[in-house]
Amino acid sequence: MLVKKLKDKLIKGETVYGSLFQYSVVPAMVESIPENSLDFVIVTPEHTTLDLAEFLPLRYALNSKGIACLARTHSREAADVARVCDTFDGVVVPYVEEYEQAQQTAAAAVYRPLKGIVLDEVLKTGIFVNQKTADYIEKRNENTLFIPMIESVPGIQNLEKICSIPGVHAVFVGP
Repeated sequence: MLVKKLKDKLIKGETVYGSLFQYSVVPAMVESIPENSLDFVIVTPEHTTLDLAEFLPLRYALNSKGIACLARTHSREAADVARVCDTFDGVVVPYVEEYEQAQQTAAAAVYRPLKGIVLDEVLKTGIFVNQKTADYIEKRNENTLFIPMIESVPGIQNLEKICSIPGVHAVFVGP
């Protein structure tokens, strides 16, 4: 529900407010966030000794306050992206520079659990094996947000193409 609300705001072109939590995993800190001040928080273990699993209590605290909790992956690997999507409200994927990278990481987030030949066909044609599969993927993705991070000049140069990929809901520009 939180992700759907966030997606609706993005689709309408409304401003959304967020923050980045990196070093703290203490759920009690969420109590200090003013009501209705944030739409989302991105948690990231980058440059820390923390693991994403340590952020789960924080995620539940944020959700209880009506704030979507997105997580930054360690890599662009499909398994890493899918694991974050299965655990958090959305995924932020680092250092996306090329259309193909963005397409593959978006596929890992948006079309999971499809893989291999079936996934390749969906990416090429946009057609699913059957309607049941299409309905399942659509329903599953109502509550998933995919955001590539654009952190380089090549990423900026490919930004328009990256934004055209189905399943890219927003972009995070900058490190």
